[in-house]
Amino acid sequence: MRKHCLYICKIGLLILSISLYACYNDNGNRQPKGYKEYLSHLEEKIKLIEQKNIGKKIQNQDVYWGHDSVTSHTLEKILHTKRLFLYFSSNTCSPCIENTIGILKELFPDYIENDNIVFISTDYPHRYAENVYGKRLLTLTKGELGLPIERNDFPPFFFIANEQLEIISIHIVNKLDLSKTKNFLFELKKSLCYVEK
Repeated sequence: MRKHCLYICKIGLLILSISLYACYNDNGNRQPKGYKEYLSHLEEKIKLIEQKNIGKKIQNQDVYWGHDSVTSHTLEKILHTKRLFLYFSSNTCSPCIENTIGILKELFPDYIENDNIVFISTDYPHRYAENVYGKRLLTLTKGELGLPIERNDFPPFFFIANEQLEIISIHIVNKLDLSKTKNFLFELKKSLCYVEK
């Protein structure tokens, strides 16, 4: 009799566990209440930040690749060739930057060899500057570009600047909606063929 009760209890716990799992799993397939509103609000904030940075002039300064501080150039000289910059912080969550790099790699398979795609991180450990996701970092001697977006903790962002050092295009990565990053890079690839070698 005692064995029978224990058996029934185990079956009851199993059924309860399966029910709870199904409940949580079903909820995992649906977006939480208010998620669409939150995502919409976040997108509005991102657009505002992007708008505040469009047309802003970045600081001209000496820059160098990786550890090679002997061979420096001015940022203005580097911008004589149109380039796509990816700016990120070492504080960026790993999945966020890895997913961003994944999209970049998918759309620009030659991104590692392509000198027109440049990575910047002012706080990335210097010992890794020669190889960050396969590329040498562009090191800024002033430690920042002087853009409003740099004043806060910021997600990774792509930008293009003209020869006058003005931001002409910027896209902030939203880890909750990476399809926008993919669309941005896809449209960029279509309209600005210079990026692909």
